[in-house]
Amino acid sequence: MALDRGARALARDGYRLEDVTRIIFLMHDTDGFPSCFPLLRDAFGTGRPGTTLRLVTEFDSPGTLIEIELVVDPAQV
Repeated sequence: MALDRGARALARDGYRLEDVTRIIFLMHDTDGFPSCFPLLRDAFGTGRPGTTLRLVTEFDSPGTLIEIELVVDPAQV
């Protein structure tokens, strides 16, 4: 799962998902995106990071459904 990989990458630098200040979702198709909301609420706890959704025509890697960029502002942690 993408959030698990993101959480591991954050942990390497001493951060948690709760420290994320912005999430950028890159998606080709948004039809199933609303079903992710409960998972995102659970993953980010009480933190409410700003969210950007970008539609893309294709990804570099065939078969990719979504890319997620997690941004942490150390000044806000």
